[in-house]
Amino acid sequence: MKLSLNWLQQILDISQIEPLDLVNRLTLAGFEIDSIEHIGEANENKDVILDIAVTANRGDVLSMLGLSREIAAIYNLDYTPKLSNGNFLLRNEDLIQFKSLDNCLFYSISILDDIRIESSPYWLREKLHSIGIPTENNIKDILNYILVEYGIPIFVYDKNKILNLTSTTDKNPFQIQVNTHIQHLDFLGRNSQEYTIENKALTTQINDFPISLTGFIETYETDLDSSTSSIVLEIVIVQASQIRETATNLNIKTEKSIRLGRGVDLNLIQSAYDQTIHLIKEISNGRVSAHNYSTKLVTDPRFISFSHSNLINTLGPPNALSNLDKNRIEQILKNLGFAIKQKEPNWIIEVPSHRLMDVEKEIDLIEEIGRIVGFDNFSTIFPEKNFFNPFSIRNRIIRELKLFLLTNGFTEVVHYSFQDPIYDASSSNKILLINPLTIDQKSIRKSIIPNLLNSYIYNFTQGNGSLAAFELGRVFSLNENIFLEEEFFSCIWGGYPVKIDWSIKPTYQNWFQAKNLLENIFQLLNIKVEWSQKQSSKYFDESLFHPLRWCIIETEEEEIGIFGQVNPKIIKRFSFSHNIYVFEINIDKIRQFAQKNTYSKHILEPYSIYPSIYRDINIQISYHIKVEHIIQTIYKLENSLLQSVSLFDDYRDVSVENTRRLSFRLFYRSLEENLTMDQVDFLTERIKYNLQKQFQISQNNNI
Repeated sequence: MKLSLNWLQQILDISQIEPLDLVNRLTLAGFEIDSIEHIGEANENKDVILDIAVTANRGDVLSMLGLSREIAAIYNLDYTPKLSNGNFLLRNEDLIQFKSLDNCLFYSISILDDIRIESSPYWLREKLHSIGIPTENNIKDILNYILVEYGIPIFVYDKNKILNLTSTTDKNPFQIQVNTHIQHLDFLGRNSQEYTIENKALTTQINDFPISLTGFIETYETDLDSSTSSIVLEIVIVQASQIRETATNLNIKTEKSIRLGRGVDLNLIQSAYDQTIHLIKEISNGRVSAHNYSTKLVTDPRFISFSHSNLINTLGPPNALSNLDKNRIEQILKNLGFAIKQKEPNWIIEVPSHRLMDVEKEIDLIEEIGRIVGFDNFSTIFPEKNFFNPFSIRNRIIRELKLFLLTNGFTEVVHYSFQDPIYDASSSNKILLINPLTIDQKSIRKSIIPNLLNSYIYNFTQGNGSLAAFELGRVFSLNENIFLEEEFFSCIWGGYPVKIDWSIKPTYQNWFQAKNLLENIFQLLNIKVEWSQKQSSKYFDESLFHPLRWCIIETEEEEIGIFGQVNPKIIKRFSFSHNIYVFEINIDKIRQFAQKNTYSKHILEPYSIYPSIYRDINIQISYHIKVEHIIQTIYKLENSLLQSVSLFDDYRDVSVENTRRLSFRLFYRSLEENLTMDQVDFLTERIKYNLQKQFQISQNNNI
């Protein structure tokens, strides 16, 4: 909105205020100045025009009177506008009848005769030109003047053209209705633009002829011209939300609809109407021959409790140059139009009708005080640093998990929690939504793994290569008609060749190398876990995991997640040449065990400068004996030269029941010397003998 300081001076005495200071104070008060324009050369014609950007919730300042109230509050000036206290003219229901005004909060219509259409007086044209509004004729210029000064839109029509369009005479009453147009309507506006109205748009009709798109623009057929002798004036107030909805649907915006869509100052309607009639009588010699109105403007008062201590606690103490005692606060509120109903122990403030859209709570009143005084006039106090507020257990776990995976080349991803994946491994026992956004999003997820698998497949089929990704999110389950919502951490990877040793070419990860990633994670969290296979586990889905290569993750005999290789059927379906691995762990349960365990304290030890030697051993052993138990047995044999033990193969022959062949790699290294072949072979034979004795392995089964 453009503001003329000369025009403002006629409403509010700003002679002692410098334009630049006004610009700064308005900006701090929340009204950004887009441009400043100096016009005129002679002293009496000089003017400064400010282009002010008004926020969407402040429709009450889209007028000269509204801005004057704000400026008066900022500078603590006396502001007492001359407003009408009377009522509208008496209703004339013989000539004007209301057929349907269900959507109107306020509606007023007047018929004025003996109108002269001519050029406006100089003072009126000068005011409108100063703020960039082109002049047309005296009637339209008056209505534009009222729109700028009061912010009240008034629509005007040629009465005789309406009579011709509706095939009626002066003896027939005007039948007025404002309602939603149901049938198709092609509407030609005063701006020469055509609008197609299908539904949900309000139209104003006189004798069943649409004369305007309610709140926006009049029809072209009823425009004024030099032959106009009688006019119809209309004021219509509808819900602001309805104006905004129509503006979006029809892609239309006018100066009048902008004000109605943000909310006008209802207290100015009477004054705007009276001033309009006065100017038309004075400039155009017109007279009111008929008038009628209807109002539903009944607003419930809003009261807010407001305390001085809360204001200081929120904004901070004012600096030495700011006088912000209780009297000053009360004066600011009164200048803004708020009424003080009670002062002790706290203020009880009544919100004026023009601020009901944006002032709802005590914090809104505190903001009003802050912007009027100026937020720069409060002391700047930085909060004290709190060095004794560590991260929560949950945040520390998540930070460690993310940092570990990010440093290993993984990427964090996020999926919708209610998305039904392209490949739905959890097709049974879905939790369906009653009203889904789309058909593809009809259920909420029971696992993050299908989402990750979806992204992996999409990424690969688009030629972007394999995906190593993780996600932190929530999953949902139904347990005995009780909905559970838990936080899980899931990961997917595979398809990138990995170099295990500098002397070996990069190869795709096998099951044991992939499992090592998860073992390192639990070592980082200092949580001891066990691996088992339980098909009854809620984490297991046979359509998703490999028939054999999967395991439930347990700690202290409680299940906390699952790790496994993706089902070969999925690998074959999408023609992958490599295996894909996934894991999913319950963060809520991890947090419980992390509270019992502290992070590992890693001890630095000297690194041997001598090379390592490895030997492989193979044993055929019962399927029920855990690999972890075998590795612990190997370590129990006192052997300071044994550096590490790793499982690199697990072969199962379907012809031999309940047994499997395991292959272990033993690494030896000394801190003092190079090891000889005899030393290594001797130690390896001891380990073989100990395993035979411990697990009762026959000589034929030991290779």
